[in-house]
Amino acid sequence: MAQIRLAIRQLVEFLLQSGDIDSRFAGFDRANEGARIHRRLQKQAGEGYRAEVPLTLTRTVGGVEYTLEGRADGIFEEDGQTVIDEIKTTARPSAEITEEMNPCHWAQGMVYGAIYAGQQGLDTLSVRLTYFQIDEEKILRFTRRFTRGELEEFLDRLLADYAPWARRQLDWAAQRTGSLNALTFPYPAYRPGQRALAGEIYRACRQGRTEAKSGTRLFCQAPTGTGKTMSALFPALKALGEGHGDKLFYLTARTTARTAAEEAVAQLRRASPGLRLRSITLTAKEKVCLAKNEAGRPVCIPDLCPYAKGYFDRRKEALADLLDGPGSLDRPRIEEAARAHTVCPFELGLDLSDWCDLIIGDYNYLFDPTVHLRRFKQALRELFEKCPYHKDMEGVHKSRKNHRPDAVRQMQIPRIDQIAGYQSSAEKRGQKDKKRHIIPKLKLWSCQSVSHHRHKQNAQKSTDKRNKNGHQISVY
Repeated sequence: MAQIRLAIRQLVEFLLQSGDIDSRFAGFDRANEGARIHRRLQKQAGEGYRAEVPLTLTRTVGGVEYTLEGRADGIFEEDGQTVIDEIKTTARPSAEITEEMNPCHWAQGMVYGAIYAGQQGLDTLSVRLTYFQIDEEKILRFTRRFTRGELEEFLDRLLADYAPWARRQLDWAAQRTGSLNALTFPYPAYRPGQRALAGEIYRACRQGRTEAKSGTRLFCQAPTGTGKTMSALFPALKALGEGHGDKLFYLTARTTARTAAEEAVAQLRRASPGLRLRSITLTAKEKVCLAKNEAGRPVCIPDLCPYAKGYFDRRKEALADLLDGPGSLDRPRIEEAARAHTVCPFELGLDLSDWCDLIIGDYNYLFDPTVHLRRFKQALRELFEKCPYHKDMEGVHKSRKNHRPDAVRQMQIPRIDQIAGYQSSAEKRGQKDKKRHIIPKLKLWSCQSVSHHRHKQNAQKSTDKRNKNGHQISVY
């Protein structure tokens, strides 16, 4: 039977969200503050309040088996009644916060309630919306009681409405799998060292997640000219075609690296004309905005931008237009669809990413809480937290001034003399008072090189792959 895995928030927002994009009620600081307020309210709720309760349900509707996943902000008992608490922070004035302000909020709580009531055998259950007004620090709560039958009927109706989109995705997945299985290396021969690197990446992608491991981390370095981009993309796509994973993220720090990835995908399409692969490159809002102000900056306010006004009312038509195409979702094609349907091209690109097989973009999409790669946020966060410098990386986004190269190097790159086991030449000569403090002049992601050094020291197993010409590929 066909299977679809969905985040509960993704399901309700895709089907029920309406209205405008409005940057006045969003932003990096708002997103971070919202997370802190969530934790604070959960802690203040006291004993008996269970926070961040994971909920999962497998349900078949219309011949499609759905696996729904999510986390209830809180579950507690009040006056003998089980209550699902859905916490939302908002910058809207408290006078504008009403019970009917956003149907998605009720829908999310009701889906959690349907799952929990079914699992616990509850006949009735309450859903509470807790709104925290950030500027006024005011809490407003609204509660509704539902029967289990009402909640299950609501959930079934949502899944029935989603069915056409689920079938579109399942049909595409079947085509993609067949074309990736038939995919061949786009060049007559591998470059020196390229086969060894591709082989290690392929094995890492095949291993993937297991019950014992959350994933496989592979640290590689290779000489310039090895063909690292194709060595990464080709084996990863082959593993994807074999069912090892659902999507591939290719995150970079530089435009040249993103361009190299795009060119590699184009070469794969030329070599295999039948390739069915939805690939998208996420482009900065400043570059794709169609309604900039006099200063040349995006203004995401519905009164000033026709592409922001009513965006959520028109996005499904724009998505259907693009998803029914050949699969290459480049910037010109997204902008063409955005103009035709009067929707924001930046937000349209983010929404398209939910349906794509390969997502190419700046690594900021991994760190920035205001950029919603909705379905994949948790997976990307887990990947982010595995980076040994993730705490320092978070600091990069606290202030724009930290984007200066010297500030970035200070946050991300330890001094060479701080690396375990390092001895300066002065120390070797016994002149510790003349110990040199060297900060390497490395670019933003050059911390990978330092990370390499540490992992090389700590790794229990390390292998060096050499080809007949002596080129070395180091794998940790």
